[in-house]
Order: sequence, then structure tokens, then C-alpha cells
Amino acid sequence: MSFKSSAISVLRRSGLAVPLRNRLGGIGAILLVHEIHDDVRAELTTGCSAAQLAELVTALRRDGWDIVDLDEALRRIAEPMHGRPFLVLTFDDGYRDSLTRALPVLRRLHAPFTVYVPTGALTRELYAWWLGLRVLIRSHDEIVVDCMERRFSCGDLAGKVAALNAVSAWVHHDYRRKSALAPVFATYRISLPSVANEYFMDGEELRALAAEPLVTIGAHTTSHAALSTLEAEQVRREMADNRSFLEQLLERDVDHFAYPYGDERACGAREAAIARELAFASAATVEASPVSAEHFTQMHSLPRIGVRPNETPATLYYRASGLSWAMNAHKRRRSNRA
Repeated sequence: MSFKSSAISVLRRSGLAVPLRNRLGGIGAILLVHEIHDDVRAELTTGCSAAQLAELVTALRRDGWDIVDLDEALRRIAEPMHGRPFLVLTFDDGYRDSLTRALPVLRRLHAPFTVYVPTGALTRELYAWWLGLRVLIRSHDEIVVDCMERRFSCGDLAGKVAALNAVSAWVHHDYRRKSALAPVFATYRISLPSVANEYFMDGEELRALAAEPLVTIGAHTTSHAALSTLEAEQVRREMADNRSFLEQLLERDVDHFAYPYGDERACGAREAAIARELAFASAATVEASPVSAEHFTQMHSLPRIGVRPNETPATLYYRASGLSWAMNAHKRRRSNRA
């Protein structure tokens, strides 16, 4: 076990955790999960298992977090409490496994959670390029991605994961590139509507999920576009139309929002201002930091910590507590200067 792992283990089991969190300024954390898989390897290690989710939630509670819904989290941000920090569980994109795999686990553990849903996932119109890539790479041992001028040999799991990560990173560097993958999908006869039908909930399934007392449904745009690539009026329509669609479908208010992709290339101050103008109570990014009392003035730029496929209770403790954020401050300063 490394020194860092040993130190985290000591902190988790000692009485030092709460004062340390208070000193670091964290009052809570919002976690981001995408998918819960029966077979994580078969899905190219893009999500977590139900057993892993249960282990993490149980450990977080044991380590001193109160698992709360978003509304309670906002109240605690507005009126910070000393002692036990809060933790919010969120799931993006409206995957069917939020209903079939996550819900049974979280219902058993009495843990509330939020699911952010884009309209296109429900209507099967979403250009889910990341799922198309997964299906493509999973089913071929050799692929050519002309827009990257790359050929990938992916005959085993390691090769498939490496190919998926390489193409995904290429798109994430400039979200306008995603449309360049359309000819690749056409060449390999990958139907994105069919893929969406396989992975995403439909309207009836979302209504069933939303009827659960533990569940909050949030907005996630109409088309899952990187909002920074759109004109301001398009951004407003993406946000407002998606909320209207969900509210009509579910017959309830939709007060919370998450930015697709959520990183600094996909959203920023302009998008936060529009979310505020549209009267969303909160809007979430993927800045991987804890929540602090200072976020009272930044409710439309809330950070979220992504749960990794190989996440353990110790590594998640390290990240959610603020230890990782504090220890990597020098790297962020160096990056900002660059």
C-alpha cells in the first residue's frame, strides 16, 4: 500500500476527518455517475457495477456523509452546518440502468438521487456518438477512423478501451468534431437511434422512475450539445425546451440542470448566466472539487466529482473530502499560468 493510501486509510478511521474537511473548506460533494452495468468489462469499463455502487454509498455514510437530495444540498450551501458534510448522487443522460440497476440499490439503501435527462435520449433523436463508438469498437477488432486519419487494432479489452479513450479524447478536445464521426458510423452500419433505444429510458420508464420518492429529475438540454459551441439564443432554447418537455411528460416542476459534458470547453460564465435567467435553482458542471460555502454565489456552476469505474471507498474519500483538490492545487496554478 502506498503512503498516500495509508494516510487516507488512517484519516477514514480516525476522528480527524471532520476537522480536516472543515479546514479545507468543503461542506459537501456532488457525485456524478453515468451508467451501472451488469458486466463492466463488456461495456469497456465505462461505468460501475451495482455492487460497487452499493459499496461506495455504504462506505460514504460510514465515513460521515449525509446523503441528501439536491434541494437539501442547496439549503445547506445557503446555511452551512458544521459537522457532517452532505453528499448528492447524480446520474447523467437518462440511461435505462438508472431505473433497472441503480434504483434497486439506492432504494434499499434509502439514498436519494438525481437523474439529468436530455430530450433526445427519450425521443431516440440524440446523437449519442460516445455510445455509437462503444458499440463499434466492441464489435470490431480493427477499425478505421478517417476523420482522425487513424487505424485502431482492438482485438482485446485493453486495445478496445485504448481506442475508445483515444477517439473520445479527440472529440472532447473540440466538441464540434463529433459530427465528423457520422461517416464512420455509416461505414460500419451503426444506427444511433437503435443504440439509443438499447441504452436510454423511454417516456414511460422515466415516468416510473420519477414516481419514486427518492428520485429528482433534472434537465440536460434537448440535444446534449456542448453549449459553448452554440449561439446564446440556441443555448436558451436547449435549456428551456428540454425543461418544458420534461415538465409536460412528468407533470411536475423541473428545477435543476446539468451542462452536457460540463467541462470548461463546454460551458462557462455565459451558460451559468442563462441558467440563472431561466430560474433554474441549480446547474452542475464537472469541475472535480467539493462544494464549499462560497458556492452560495455560484449555484449555477456547482462542481461534481465523477465516479470512476475503478473507484474504491478510499479513493472516493480522498476526492470527495477535498484532500485531492487541496493536494493538486499547485498543478492547477501551474496550468492557469500556462
